[in-house]
Amino acid sequence: MKIPKTRALAALGLIVCLAVPTACALQEGAFSQFSPALPVPVVVRTVALAQAVALGPRVPSGGNTGDAASDVLSDPDLLPVSDCVIVRFDSPKKDLPSGIFRNIDPRSTQWIEEERVYLTTPKGKKSWFLKIHYEVPTVDSYNGWWAKLSGSDWSKFADWRVVLRLGMGENCTTAFKFELKPLVNGRPETFPAIVNISDKQIRMSQEYGFFDVFLPIENFVGGTDLSRMHEVVLVFENSRISEEQRKGDLLLHSIRLSPKE
Repeated sequence: MKIPKTRALAALGLIVCLAVPTACALQEGAFSQFSPALPVPVVVRTVALAQAVALGPRVPSGGNTGDAASDVLSDPDLLPVSDCVIVRFDSPKKDLPSGIFRNIDPRSTQWIEEERVYLTTPKGKKSWFLKIHYEVPTVDSYNGWWAKLSGSDWSKFADWRVVLRLGMGENCTTAFKFELKPLVNGRPETFPAIVNISDKQIRMSQEYGFFDVFLPIENFVGGTDLSRMHEVVLVFENSRISEEQRKGDLLLHSIRLSPKE
């Protein structure tokens, strides 16, 4: 079965979803229906699939999934039409409202750096990732990566999920912290979730080059006003990462919002 692929040119490097869509697919020659945050061109690729394989690299259990599932599993740039892209790295540009942070220590104590890389997956598909190289070798050391959300309104997505599309770089950690920061009474308030990468996800990264992590928003931000979102943050902490993984590379393909199944 041949999968229909929709390519569109959006006017954003960071796309913020401000309205509940019936489908977040962008039409040929059109622009995103969501409010622009930055004038950074980015190509957003979506694919219309059966519900059974609509959530990316997860394979339905039992039997052959067919060409559609195979293509979704092998290509990190194919995203479900129902999802809304928040952050994506589709070019070598470095002007997204994002960056790295670290505690004030010399490099021998801790370090972090970021680089956009164009990688070929084990299935031969090419895609852009943000490679985050972190080092947290000493007690209490930490660092991380952030992306601004420009006060976007997520109030209609409170029962959706944040989806991290990731890849395992060299010596990558299997545990890190993800934070959502809405503005509460005019100030950013931090809501953390702990990401623990499973053995199955590690195998998927080895076979396909990427996998998805689903974080239900209501599980860690339930009941909070999400009408003004400040930023999303990834945090690497010495206390949370195993000793042999305290210097490694995490690959971030994209962050998106996905409706509940």
